[in-house]
Amino acid sequence: MGKGDGKGFGKGSCGGGAQSLGCCKKPDGSAGMASLILSIIGLIGTGICLIMDMMLIGVATIFMLIGLGGARSAIYLSILMNIFYFIAFSLPICCCVHESGYKCSAIMLLIGVLLGFILVIMVASSQADVDSKCEEWYEDDSSNQNTCEDSLHNAFPTMYAVVIMPSLWALLTIPALWMGKSTFGAPAVAETEVTKKGGLV
Repeated sequence: MGKGDGKGFGKGSCGGGAQSLGCCKKPDGSAGMASLILSIIGLIGTGICLIMDMMLIGVATIFMLIGLGGARSAIYLSILMNIFYFIAFSLPICCCVHESGYKCSAIMLLIGVLLGFILVIMVASSQADVDSKCEEWYEDDSSNQNTCEDSLHNAFPTMYAVVIMPSLWALLTIPALWMGKSTFGAPAVAETEVTKKGGLV
């Protein structure tokens, strides 16, 4: 990071040598306001999803024991995905409040959405195998077999939520960031033109 000038973090902050406007700042216009609000909500929501993800680590161990490796991998990958989302949503809020930062955040969110789509497929395919795996694990004990099926099926709504919710929010945020990145510098140009006209008068 470069030397600040009182208005932001200075050149060299977070990519391309562009100057950040500063933490929780935004460019003028509705796109900038939307980007800031959506990113803040996304950051908070992703943090909540990350906590929920951590609570599923024990369930991931059970999935591994009964042979549902896809579900176990989906839980660990969703943790990484939400960390990735957390970073992506924080860029346009903190040190990367400039055109390159908005663009970088939008691209990262798009990558996260693609990863989320893959994880949903992994979770769905694993859920279809829960009953057969519990039958194999508790072959001679129908009572424990039913308990196993009910317990594991109950974990899947949370698994879907921690993947789908931040991905849907990312889809809402990407257009705002992409439109917002083009608004950087416009106010300064307008101000310069007004100043020149005022000097001529």
